[in-house]
Amino acid sequence: MEAEFQPALSALRGAVRDDADDTARGILDRLMARKPRGEALELALAFERILAGRAALGELSSTLLFEELERRDGSRELALELFQVWVNLGALDVELRPGPTSLRLERESIDARGQLGRRVNSEVLAGFDSWTLPAGGAQRRSLGVFLLPVPTDSMAARLTCTVSHLPGFVLVDGRELPAQRLPQSTLSRQRLADFMPTAPVSAAEWLTCARSPRAHIAALLERTVRLAEGEREEVLRALARDQADIGRAAWERAMPALRWLLPEGRQLSSPEHWRQALAVRAAALERERGGSGPVLDIPQVRR
Repeated sequence: MEAEFQPALSALRGAVRDDADDTARGILDRLMARKPRGEALELALAFERILAGRAALGELSSTLLFEELERRDGSRELALELFQVWVNLGALDVELRPGPTSLRLERESIDARGQLGRRVNSEVLAGFDSWTLPAGGAQRRSLGVFLLPVPTDSMAARLTCTVSHLPGFVLVDGRELPAQRLPQSTLSRQRLADFMPTAPVSAAEWLTCARSPRAHIAALLERTVRLAEGEREEVLRALARDQADIGRAAWERAMPALRWLLPEGRQLSSPEHWRQALAVRAAALERERGGSGPVLDIPQVRR
């Protein structure tokens, strides 16, 4: 490769790696104006395809939806049909061709002692290798029907569905572009046992119960599964922020409830571990709000 193009290609690679797409596009435009040749041109065009693919994917979004089905067999089990919806907010028609699509189903339950039940199944879905998305339009497909029973003696059960795609391609304006970072979509639905009260609980009420030395674990768990929409995150933020003011006994009482609120922490076994995990999580959420993203596989600049 001609040495005169190496600095620009190195800068371009760094900008693409850091998700600084506007900066990368500016570097690329200046590089192409210099009319690179041979390997330098090939690398520049490879980076251009990555940026064009990112721009096309930036106009797309994926969500999951549940629709509750009426049971005609007299069963009290909740039946949910799961749908994936892709939306094209752009001005051009798009055909999305993702890599293999996987569906992960996680079923959890919790009882009054804080004992968790958990079962996970995964499968690769057939027939989801192409989505036709007109400009400003959407496409919805059913991924299947799933039951959400509440086991005997459990307070609540939860079904969490996660759909992920391996990298593929997106066809737009006659070009086949790489689709390297397709979004992962997750949706959860909780169901309370028939004997449970249904009134929603606020974060403030939960925190008051957690701090009370007279509160029984069952009382805290009963409030945990009834936390109102959006209150779960407020509880976790408050615990991360005020952890120094919460005594060890309160942390120990709260740990079974925290395993339901934050399933990825189910293996944590001490208040110290929970304090650290919540602090790390809060810091990570702040970084995400700053817009940092994952590192992708991108062409290497040869020297």
